[in-house]
Amino acid sequence: MSARIFFIKHNYLFRFVSTLLLALYIPGLIFGFAVIRRSYNEMIRRNEDYYNKTTASFVTYFDEQLNILRNHALNISIDSTKANNEIIKVIENFHPYYYYTASNSLADYKIGLPNIYDIGIHFAGTDYILTSKYKYNVNDYFLIGEDAPDERIRQVVDFLNADIGKIVMLSTFPDGEDYKNTTLFIGIPILMNMHHKALVFYMMKYDSINTSFFSTQSSYQLRLCIFSNNGNLIYTNKTSKTGLLESKDFKDFVTNSHINESISKYSSNDTTYTVFKVRDENLGKVFISIIPQDQVEESFRQFFYIMRNNAIL
Repeated sequence: MSARIFFIKHNYLFRFVSTLLLALYIPGLIFGFAVIRRSYNEMIRRNEDYYNKTTASFVTYFDEQLNILRNHALNISIDSTKANNEIIKVIENFHPYYYYTASNSLADYKIGLPNIYDIGIHFAGTDYILTSKYKYNVNDYFLIGEDAPDERIRQVVDFLNADIGKIVMLSTFPDGEDYKNTTLFIGIPILMNMHHKALVFYMMKYDSINTSFFSTQSSYQLRLCIFSNNGNLIYTNKTSKTGLLESKDFKDFVTNSHINESISKYSSNDTTYTVFKVRDENLGKVFISIIPQDQVEESFRQFFYIMRNNAIL
């Protein structure tokens, strides 16, 4: 009974303390939510900056790989002036034995190129391709038959007859149902034995570029792409197709020359993607990285919910 009398007697005091605590709690809770929300938005912004820098790193990395291939092709050109060079013997002798020894020589050159799955050479004015594995007819190698589109034939001809000093590319990525068996050809014209024009070309598959090179978060989800300035896909590091790459809005975004570094969000097949773009004018290519939006924000959402619940508690 005494406790009941005590509470009745000091009721005003309990109400005062409760009001005071509530007056302090509500502004503190609002302030805490504001800080958490701001921290969440800042983390999202920094994460997007991170992936944008990853795209720029992709451009730098690819450019470095091209320089390595250029120097590698020049070494082949220099080596061709040496006596008893196996590749030069192919030009001077058309016996199958020399094709075999030249292929072995190309296989030796390929050893120092871990990102290249094969290497080939085409001598100007001939109708064959020599790779590290076999000798092919040009039409058979590039699948140019009577029903081949004129545009495809023109691309192959331009690729094989590129001028000295250029780096040229030919891609089969747009043609496949998936990208597992497609190839990016990187060609570098050289002079063999000082006067025989030839095209040394290197072949890259979808897995030739590993996103772990950039130490990226969720690298297994990151799709890297290279497009020409007119929006044609040249390379992607994933085998599966996505409706995003074929959508008109996405292609307009890729070909928009007024925007260099950009972050845009696109939805395709109920999935939202964050797309990062860097245009390289020197190469005339557009470099794109794509990651599902959930992969970018999921961990940060969990952080936000935990901090919010803790603030309420």
